[in-house]
Formats: sequence, C-alpha cells, structure tokens
Amino acid sequence: MKKLNRVFRFLVHNLILLKKYNFTGNAIPNSLVYHIDGSRLNMGLADRFRQVLGVYALAKKHNKIFKFKMTAPFDIEEYLEPRSYNWKIHDQFLSFNIFKTRLLYIGYFSKIYTEKFVSKSKKQVYLYSSTHFSWVSDFGYSYKELFHELFKPSEKINQIVANYIAEYQGWDTLHFRFIGLLGDFNERNVNILTEIEKYKLVAKCKKFVIEYLEKHKKNTFVCSGSVTFLNEIKEMPGIITVPGTPKHLDFNVGIHDKDFHKEFLDFFLISQSDSILSVSTREMYRSDFPVFAAAINDVPFSRVQI
Repeated sequence: MKKLNRVFRFLVHNLILLKKYNFTGNAIPNSLVYHIDGSRLNMGLADRFRQVLGVYALAKKHNKIFKFKMTAPFDIEEYLEPRSYNWKIHDQFLSFNIFKTRLLYIGYFSKIYTEKFVSKSKKQVYLYSSTHFSWVSDFGYSYKELFHELFKPSEKINQIVANYIAEYQGWDTLHFRFIGLLGDFNERNVNILTEIEKYKLVAKCKKFVIEYLEKHKKNTFVCSGSVTFLNEIKEMPGIITVPGTPKHLDFNVGIHDKDFHKEFLDFFLISQSDSILSVSTREMYRSDFPVFAAAINDVPFSRVQI
C-alpha cells in the first residue's frame, strides 16, 4: 500500500510539473535551476538554504551552471545578493520550453538516479522539492563554504546587522522554538496549549532567560517564533530582540504582511553570535534554524532541554 501511495504521489507531482511545459522561450544550456515558486512546500528559511546549497553542490560536482530563483512568499533578491557566484537568472530564461528544459521533482527519486539524470542532461534542468541534504558533505563541501560563495545580505539587511554589532559589541544567542503551542505562530498540525499550560511554559522559559543573564552577565540575543514570548522578555536589561511579528515562510496564508526582514535579521544576528544555545522543553521543537546559522560562521552551538 505504501509503495502504491508513493507511486501515485510521484505521478501527481510530475503531472503538475508537466503542465508547466510550453513551446517557446530561452534557456541556459547545461544548467541547474532551483526554483521555489510556491507550487509546493519548501518549509522554513533554514530548510530552504540547505536545499539551495544541496543543488549548488550537485551543480559544482557535475560542472553545471547554477541558478536560483525564489518568488514565494517573496522575491529572494529583496534580502540576499550574490557574493562570489552569480546565481541570479533573468526572467527571459525562466521558460519551460519543452525542447530546451527538463523538470525534475526530486522528492521521489534516489540520489543515484538524480545524479545520473543531471549528469546526462545538457539542457536547463529545473529541480523542485527538498533536495538530498547530504549532497553538501557527500561531495566534500561545507555549508559555510557554499553559503559564502553564494550569498551576502542585501545592503539594507547588512546595515541593520552592522548597527547591532556597533551598539552591542557581541552577544550570545538563546533560541526558543515554540512552533504553534502558544497560538501566535501560523503552523500546521500543532496542538495549541490551554491558557494555563501557555502561562506555565512561558514562565519556565522566562525563568531560564533570567538565570542565564545572571550567570553570564552578557548581552543576549533572544530569537523565537513566538511574539508572546518575545514581548515577555524584550524589556529585560541585557536582552536583544528584533522587532516585528515572526512568520513561517510556507504557512503564511491569510497573512497580509509580506515583509520578512525579521526572519533574515534573526538569521544573520544568530550567525554573528559568540555562542548559540537552543532551548527547549518536552513540548517544544528542536529547531535546525540556529544549527544552520551557527554552521555558516562556525559559531559554537549546543542544546539544552529544561
């Protein structure tokens, strides 16, 4: 039954891709294009970064031109710019000319098949869905190396980060991933706690922050998907936060504010930390967001469950 379900899903996803094809437009031969257009889930910011770096590693391994386009839920070029490798692709090459392009939904193919498909094709290949994350290490690269080849923050993001560095002269990071437990973060399949449970969870995490500040006596950047929790601790002496309401990149239906500066500022400020501690409880989620932010600058990272 599982195998039949997998085959059915594979056919459905590829029929969706088939509808994209047409008979006109230009393409870049011998290229890989990772295209996030909102047609399927790509999860949060860290997951998307890892997916992009996985495809870039695949492109480097097989001597392909690499291009990246993300237009959902925002245009990635609002927040990131190329560093040493130009990954931008002009709209004139975003065609789906059946004679010049190929579309591949990675989710239902093995790494071996995907590599064979990519290595043999001389066309412009669009890759969709989550990549095989291990491609980066499998091919002898690191997240730090590839990230800094591809990306630098936009001028606006970079200036704000520089302002934080100038003001605080360094900080530790505490990261709390409440998912939707407190009812203030849009995410699917999450049981919202009762009011009493919410109060106890926030109080427990706030107590940890207070004790951390007392012990370390250092500026501490607190990052969380919960605006409720951030509002509880943001006025405490020594605490640094980024203003705004956190949003999930996939689960933002009905949210009219499409400004995602906070998500990128959180990411780059974490990556500039002296140390990073991911704090969780039994109910909370062990997020990879701070793990990836730590990886791009070799920041010491650890976890604690309270």
